[in-house]
Amino acid sequence: MGDRNTFDEAKTECSNNGGRLAIIGSAELNTFLTSFVSPALSSPSCYWFGLSRSADIELFTWIDETQISNPIWAPGEPSSTGRTCACLWSDGNDANRHGKWDGRSCGDPLPYICERPQVPTGQWTYISGVQNVRYLMSTLDTSYFNARDYCHQIGGRLAQLKTSNIYSAVKNRFGNIGDGRFWFGLDDLSKEGTFRWADGTLLRNTGFIAWTPGGPDNYKGDEQCVENRKRGWNDLLCNNSHRFVCEKSEAPPLHVLAMTSTPFGSSGATPRFSCILSPPDNTEDSVTYTERVIVQSLTTEGYTLDVPGTKITQPGGLIQDLPGDVTSVGVYKCSSTSTTYGISTSADVTILSKDRHFQPTDGRLTKTIYPGDNITLSVSTTDMYTAGEDEIRWRTFSNLAEGSLSPEGDGALTYAIRSATKRNADIYGTFQNDMVENLMYSLIRVIVSDCPRGRWNIPSCDRLCDNCYNGGICHPQSGTCICPPGFMGKNCLTGETSKYFST
Repeated sequence: MGDRNTFDEAKTECSNNGGRLAIIGSAELNTFLTSFVSPALSSPSCYWFGLSRSADIELFTWIDETQISNPIWAPGEPSSTGRTCACLWSDGNDANRHGKWDGRSCGDPLPYICERPQVPTGQWTYISGVQNVRYLMSTLDTSYFNARDYCHQIGGRLAQLKTSNIYSAVKNRFGNIGDGRFWFGLDDLSKEGTFRWADGTLLRNTGFIAWTPGGPDNYKGDEQCVENRKRGWNDLLCNNSHRFVCEKSEAPPLHVLAMTSTPFGSSGATPRFSCILSPPDNTEDSVTYTERVIVQSLTTEGYTLDVPGTKITQPGGLIQDLPGDVTSVGVYKCSSTSTTYGISTSADVTILSKDRHFQPTDGRLTKTIYPGDNITLSVSTTDMYTAGEDEIRWRTFSNLAEGSLSPEGDGALTYAIRSATKRNADIYGTFQNDMVENLMYSLIRVIVSDCPRGRWNIPSCDRLCDNCYNGGICHPQSGTCICPPGFMGKNCLTGETSKYFST
């Protein structure tokens, strides 16, 4: 706990002490914290914790930018304009608000609650059987969420056991420590039953699984994170405490290209896109696949991220033929996974309707920016749009797996992002009011790099990037240049022509 500060000051104080404002992710933790803070005060007070929103019209999100579920608001909360930060009430004289959450002005001076995971000891080590990847086994037990955050803080991520070879090597090295149970980087937090690796790759696309008999079973309906046991993988409550294994890849990213000749639909030919794995990565130890990134409807019941149409697999990648109607509209991800290193690299491609109402003014469907940058997204109307400017709406597909939308603005052909953070990374849609379902919208993907411009080496970002030309981007993890279609080489200076595909 800390003395009275504004929300931002409290957040800074927590960070300076190696932690963050507390995330109250369960009713049990809420009850514990309420009982913990209540004896400390002779009068009622409300404690800042790690929940806020950036504007009155937006949803509250946790400080780690994840969505809240089962909030514990006091009656009538969250309420009025300007109350965009949350606090936990300790007031034994008022049962209606004691132990409940209140929305307050972020500038109010209040006491606050920090959390700091126990810092595991251990050291990065190479293990036999896996090349160019180092691993770290924690010595202390903690929740899946704390484990995930800690791995990120030290420049890695929870280990991804994507292949039989990697799973066997990691299990042989760490599976005999203690009870053999440890967290690794697999969960279905984004959608029940749809498991994803720590880098966002769908489990079903990488092929290998090692579930215990009968698993995953989602016992009692709330097991969303995956641990390793001696008999295999088991889904479990994310707040349970176990050791965990981090990984840090030293392998360069795979060179994946996502290409289409029909970004704005097609009046004659079938819309299609290609996923191409460029040399020298297009070998038999790499698997290339595709998935839909967003659902094109506000209705999420029964949705699927399966890609419609027909896939044609060819050496070095695949061609995806899409339906000739509006069901082809969307953002698609081309991904490749190395079965040797377990690393995955992805690139997106966007398909709009040929009858669209809006399109990006500069024709660019994806934009990459850096933390702190300012950017203005701009669209123009087509001849198919007949309504006035006051009918224009902007929304973000803020939860890509669920396809849910949250309002961002209206009545203009531009939307400005100021001093960008990772929270601004999203897919921005422009459409006519109350006409999302007709799929005539524009989509612009905004990517916010993990490091400031010209820097790499997550999380410290303390190394300088080499120059990347012709639109190439410095990879924040490896420092290598990620080249755009048509270019290759260390600095993206060498032109190339694909010999594998035609569109």
